[in-house]
Amino acid sequence: MNVLLSSFSGASMNDKLIYAGANAAAGSVIDCTSYTGTQSITRTINVTRSLTFIFGNVTLSANFTAGDINSHIFWVLADNVRFEGVSRTSNATANGYTRFVMTNQARGYHVFVGNNAASGGTTWTTYNNFSMANIDCQGIQSVITNNTGSPVYGTTGSGGVFVLSGNPSSETSTVSNVRIDNVWVSGSRTHGIFLYKALNSKLTNCRVSSTAGHGIFLYKGKGNSLDTCFATGCNLAGFSIKENNYTSLTSCASDSNGMGYIIQESMNCTLTSCGAEANVIRVTQPNNLGITIAASTPFTLVDVGAEAAFRFKGTSFWLNSALNVQGCESNSLISCYSKDPSNVLTGVFTSEYTAHFGLTGYVRNCSIISPNKAGTAVTKYIFRLDESNENDGFLPAFNTINYRALTYDPTNPSESPNGSFTLVATVLDQGNSNIFELAGSVKSFDTTSQTLVKTDAYANVNREKITDTLVIPTYTSHPTVPGNHPGGMYFNTTLNKLYMWNNGWYDTCCSTVTTPACVWPSGFTYPESPQVTDVNRRDIKFLLYDNVGYLTSNAWNASNPPSYPNQMSSFQVYDLSNNAFYNIAETQGIDQWEWLFDIGQNSSGDLCTYALGYVPNSAGVIGSYNEGTRIWMRNTVTGQVSFLDEPGDTEIPGTQLKMGGVKVAADKLWVFFISGDEAFHKLTYIKSYSLDDLTLIDSINMLSLYVSGYQGNSYYSYGSYIVFDEINNNFIFPAVPIGFGDYTVTALMTFNIDTNTVDIVAIGPGPITGADKSYPTLHIGNGNLYIGCVSESIVYVHSLTSGPYDYITSITTGASSIRGLQTYSTGTNNYLFIVQAGNISDIVNSTLNLMGYNLDSNTYSLVTQIVPSALNPSSAPSMVMLTPDVNNNCLWLNIQEAYGPTQGLVQLIKTCLPAD
Repeated sequence: MNVLLSSFSGASMNDKLIYAGANAAAGSVIDCTSYTGTQSITRTINVTRSLTFIFGNVTLSANFTAGDINSHIFWVLADNVRFEGVSRTSNATANGYTRFVMTNQARGYHVFVGNNAASGGTTWTTYNNFSMANIDCQGIQSVITNNTGSPVYGTTGSGGVFVLSGNPSSETSTVSNVRIDNVWVSGSRTHGIFLYKALNSKLTNCRVSSTAGHGIFLYKGKGNSLDTCFATGCNLAGFSIKENNYTSLTSCASDSNGMGYIIQESMNCTLTSCGAEANVIRVTQPNNLGITIAASTPFTLVDVGAEAAFRFKGTSFWLNSALNVQGCESNSLISCYSKDPSNVLTGVFTSEYTAHFGLTGYVRNCSIISPNKAGTAVTKYIFRLDESNENDGFLPAFNTINYRALTYDPTNPSESPNGSFTLVATVLDQGNSNIFELAGSVKSFDTTSQTLVKTDAYANVNREKITDTLVIPTYTSHPTVPGNHPGGMYFNTTLNKLYMWNNGWYDTCCSTVTTPACVWPSGFTYPESPQVTDVNRRDIKFLLYDNVGYLTSNAWNASNPPSYPNQMSSFQVYDLSNNAFYNIAETQGIDQWEWLFDIGQNSSGDLCTYALGYVPNSAGVIGSYNEGTRIWMRNTVTGQVSFLDEPGDTEIPGTQLKMGGVKVAADKLWVFFISGDEAFHKLTYIKSYSLDDLTLIDSINMLSLYVSGYQGNSYYSYGSYIVFDEINNNFIFPAVPIGFGDYTVTALMTFNIDTNTVDIVAIGPGPITGADKSYPTLHIGNGNLYIGCVSESIVYVHSLTSGPYDYITSITTGASSIRGLQTYSTGTNNYLFIVQAGNISDIVNSTLNLMGYNLDSNTYSLVTQIVPSALNPSSAPSMVMLTPDVNNNCLWLNIQEAYGPTQGLVQLIKTCLPAD
């Protein structure tokens, strides 16, 4: 039955639409074509009956004078509702004949289909068979900033089409047969077109632009299809398919978005002849956009997710799953086209996460068939494979890539470093099982060409078993360790022997295998001398990240006698893949005699180094604590360097802020300042700074927090004296009785970063006011806090969960002095490495023993012995920090002095790790 809208009650088109939506006979076709020009919409139009609305050349202009995000133009609360216009906009410079326009902010959607909190109550109804066609939906794009993972809307925005199942909390509740055809959504407060738990629905010839979130987003549905749709200028992805199975995209285009396409935790989806061009790098996104849905218990959609939040870097096609719900399995990308991901044309590589195609986490049995890439934007990888950052870190496996022009160097299984790049046609292999076996004409093995395996049409990725022809690579000598995965083989053309890798190269041609270079527990040690001309070393600090070592150490020119004023620190990068050191020149005047540092990721996911030194003197070098401290940051991806000076303590006049410690924890940079008194290392302040730009976040006066007659203490960099307990959000560091000397440690202090409160923890089982336990080494592992002291032969163990910090046991090491601690699990055996001096009284020129204590069997084994002649130790205790290196099957010993700049020298040493 056709009914003219003018026949309904009401003074305006808005009033008549409201009346018709609530009172027209079900099944009616409401003819609105007599209304033309611009018609004002000031109240939401609820459609509670099965109706079809036909519009002509009209603009419905919504300007809600009151209301909230539930002020929609149309709110659909019935089955079989359809909105049909004359036509939509054909390009960005024109207007369509039928337009739904939202002109102000802080409002809802152009069309909202489904229940929510404002709709009432506890009855959950699904409204199926919704459709709309030939309409422009123009709204306002939200501006999103990131605030500790939560969305903040600088401009709250309005608009979009949101279709919701009846009961979002129910796994069986779906909304079916949604049809959206020839619709343009331009500007939205969240996602442009959003179907939540849709079943057997279809979008055809739709265009979406300038959205706060994804352009078109299908979440938790199945059996849907998108045909000839286009997304551009969207803040997140042009198309996002999440937990949405059996879905197809055909002839779609995604240009100038934060990412082209995401297939996340979805199965059996197909993209055919889809393209992505010039998608651009965005800043880090929040985990969700704040969309709250009413159900039995209202909840906020995790529509972005922590795994994806920092990944919007222009990648064209990205498959991802951390197996939160299900894997990303059996999806196909067929004849898909990628051009200029990141759209960076400056010749400088911008983000390591940018790629034409990306596979991250639990991605299985997926195929990329006949892909095509083009453009001149600087892109590090055609295909990037990553371990997931969530849920124990899954790896892609058993995937097929059909691409003929790939190269891969098995002698260098580590990811190439960031820097300035031209076009790259190489495949990422992080040395972590993501090995490509390629088919096609030729595969590059460094300088040796090899015939490819399997058929001419396929490239088999990640551990797939080769069933046709096996081609063994050949080398003249042992290549670099292939990711420490057993089964790697090659033929040595010099010795005419076949070798297989299993924690060492074994000669398979002989009756007895050759001994690998590193055998547990006897192992081997040797100094790693940084490649700096004419200097000697002290106070080496060493941190390992992605097969790259970051280190700094005190140094002086060997042509001059070592003396306090002319000593300075240097900072280097040690590339373990080729055993090469690289100097970092941008020190910005931090060439002081001591330099503390840590590494971490900023909000964009870029790896940065953070350092704490002294403000340089007038000559630009050799600073002094009397001139204050300097906090320094270097972005290892972009090369950007910045620093912040803390010249004095304005809150406690007359007190200089002196170096105490620097740690990256809980997405902040934490700096520990001590007083300017050389003889008394009491903590004065703990300050936190932004990891992005060193903006001061918080400043805590520690002098006002000390309790029970104790105050915090810091020994600069003399070992692991400040650790962060992620379970309880506490920093742990030494404490001394007020009025005692700086090395008289009798207890530990905790500082909670949530409440800014402190507490005292006994080191041993006795009362807190026990004997002096100077130079404590702290280590957290296995859910425990391990404590060792130079004045003790016992390692004390405290629980982080029961109590926490309840003393639970101790490990007796004999008449020895504890200098370093580190836990390590082989998967079968769980070890505690303990560095011991010869005896407690021997604190100078001491022999250091590295012991492996099996925590499961309570047994000891000597790993290696480090004699004084190898160390050139100072006249003070040598403190040791230990760093497991699973890529290279070794343990690095980072040996430091305990008294700062003195005559002695120390070195960086490594020994082997135990195998299962």
